[in-house]
Amino acid sequence: MASKPPYTQPVPDPSSGFFGSTRYQHGNFGANLDHPSFTRDTLVSSSSSSITENVTNVINDDRERQVAIYRPPEKKGLGRRRSKRACAINVEGLRIDRDDLYYGAGRGNNMIYVHECQWATPGNPCRMWITGSNSRVGAHIRNWHRGQNHIDTKSTAECLWGGCGKTMLKGSINRHIVTAHLEEAFRCQGCDRELPRKDVYNQHIEDSESCRGAGAAMVYGTPCVEIDASLVLRRGGATR
Repeated sequence: MASKPPYTQPVPDPSSGFFGSTRYQHGNFGANLDHPSFTRDTLVSSSSSSITENVTNVINDDRERQVAIYRPPEKKGLGRRRSKRACAINVEGLRIDRDDLYYGAGRGNNMIYVHECQWATPGNPCRMWITGSNSRVGAHIRNWHRGQNHIDTKSTAECLWGGCGKTMLKGSINRHIVTAHLEEAFRCQGCDRELPRKDVYNQHIEDSESCRGAGAAMVYGTPCVEIDASLVLRRGGATR
């Protein structure tokens, strides 16, 4: 039997209420999106055979809902113990860091756009879905891959995203992933010009008075899924 290819995930059910739409280039800032309430709320463990430990059901009734919380097993050893363990919520087959959901719930429209993480060593794909911002990409690598210490930003490291292999300063890896691998860009709604980074977009609206109030659409060259973070936390998330 052929082995399962890496980086595959079940297609999420958009009728569940968690999801906006599967997107390649459609992440709008400030969009007024209406998402229906959930109709099924039972939490069950992920179907993935690689994550089977420490599952916590947080809602239970007689109806099905494939949403669960799991925590990675603690590693014993020397060194200071982390004050807060990383925790992910499984939403219809997409495992998302709980802190990414809190990050999204604190934003204007509660929406986040998650991408499948492809930071991996051979034969050990991540299979989590992450928010495509510099800070959240860095937090994911620190918390879930444990090999990327961003305190010493002058030392170098290899980018392990999708077999990239490029060596760069550790402090540059987050932006490299967002711009080179997720292909994030800002599309000005005033002139439809596409700008590669937030600082470039900010300079654009500083220089162009007619575009200042128009806003920008976040666009990506790779697939992403839009999720209502606040709704996920209310229906299936842990509380701090």
